[in-house]
Amino acid sequence: MATNFAAARQAGKAPGPKLVAARYRRAAARLEVTFDNGVALCVPVALIQEFARLASPPSAAD
Repeated sequence: MATNFAAARQAGKAPGPKLVAARYRRAAARLEVTFDNGVALCVPVALIQEFARLASPPSAAD
């Protein structure tokens, strides 16, 4: 896990848009992300492979 954290910190120093918010909308079953340049994306979780591996949908605490 320390390697992932170090890689994430390094990636945060890279130029380009930075993620400023992420939200899981359970009712719509989608992930919403917003970047510091104003771009917002909504993706159905059915299209995210990592979510298919979960035993249950993410909760607010996840």
